[in-house]
Amino acid sequence: IPAATAPARPSAVTAVPDAGRHRRSAPGIAAAFISASLSTRRCCAPAKPQSGYAQGAGGDCPYGAPLVKWRVNNRAGIAGGNSTAPRPEFFVTSQTRHAAAHLYPDSLDAIEECYRRGWTDGLPVTPPTADRVQAMLDGAGLAPDTVLGAVPVRRRSLTAEQAAANAVMAGCLPPYFPVVLATLRALFEHDPNCIHEVSAVTNSTGLLTIVNGPIRREIELNCTDNLFSPGCRANATIGRALRLIFINVFEQRPGVLDRGCMGSLTKFGVVIGEDEENSPWEPFHVSLGYAAEQSTVTVATIQDPSMHGNRYGTTAESLLDSIADGMASHGLGIYFGRGIKWVWVVGHWHSELLGRLRWTRRDMQEYLYERAWRSTGQLKRLGMANGPVEPGDDAARRMTVASPDDILIVKAGGDSGIYSELIMNYYGVPAVTTAVSPAGG
Repeated sequence: IPAATAPARPSAVTAVPDAGRHRRSAPGIAAAFISASLSTRRCCAPAKPQSGYAQGAGGDCPYGAPLVKWRVNNRAGIAGGNSTAPRPEFFVTSQTRHAAAHLYPDSLDAIEECYRRGWTDGLPVTPPTADRVQAMLDGAGLAPDTVLGAVPVRRRSLTAEQAAANAVMAGCLPPYFPVVLATLRALFEHDPNCIHEVSAVTNSTGLLTIVNGPIRREIELNCTDNLFSPGCRANATIGRALRLIFINVFEQRPGVLDRGCMGSLTKFGVVIGEDEENSPWEPFHVSLGYAAEQSTVTVATIQDPSMHGNRYGTTAESLLDSIADGMASHGLGIYFGRGIKWVWVVGHWHSELLGRLRWTRRDMQEYLYERAWRSTGQLKRLGMANGPVEPGDDAARRMTVASPDDILIVKAGGDSGIYSELIMNYYGVPAVTTAVSPAGG
């Protein structure tokens, strides 16, 4: 990916969070960003500062809509997309992607402006003022125009400034930003186009981020009670930041490039930490070869989680059989044999039982692998495999995973019931793990 050529922006000026609202009226910021990365496109910038706009700010692109920066109670902020605000005179240049500053009388007007421009996930966002975005960037030690990655199939790129702006809008604090960045890096390194696929697929996948290591405690990430529920700022806003980036930079809007048929609550973001301190097993990232003192994220595209009770089982085998049954009877058996993985989030009481009976992570993976399957005949009768039932189909096994290693086991959840959570990892992003860079590093 060619490096960005735009000069560093003064600290008083910040980036635009979005890529424009509609594909046909394409992105002010995305077009400007692309023009800095690819010599075949150029963008526009103001010839001189105008009344109501900050010096050095502003940009309008022939490929898209005007970009506007605001000030809320004299605090500079960010915006982008279609605007009816007055615009300064522009000239063409390939060396800028700055946006103009615009005044808004109060923060509520700024929030409503974000709604008007389509920058939200349906809930109010924090206005991405210049100082907030700069604090996010400073915490990560990133220049605004640092290119985090590009999605070739979308011909869109993502800068640190855009990511920071969306993180601010999501409600993230600067210490959370390294987790956002690590998750994005895992996606870009796996396959940049998967960022498009994660929403373009009609089976409504969401994104799961499992956090391990010291950063869980540093940012007070929830690893226990009500693990998958709202209520913890770090869990909720990190996942939301990722979704806002998908929406605002890569146009993954429902009915546009988000083509999910039924949709999913996981699209609000699923970010959890492993409860390492209360686990009978070594931390998940340590099992992959990372040091315990390293912080990591494991990122996967997922289908909706399902809860498993096994309330009356008294043996490890009973519990494991119930999980194997949940895998084999999943409603998306159409994906069996296609490279999917599974994440089993083992609840506290289940982990105590398994630990007391000395079951290792490997023991459980092998047990589940051998038992989590359905016959080809069953899948065909259910419409989950193609073709008529043929002789031998009822004896042929269709395994839910290719190997025991494809069953990820982490310990998390509250000490209040005999429950675990089972999650199908759709093969778009098959559970990849990467280290979290320290803040300011």
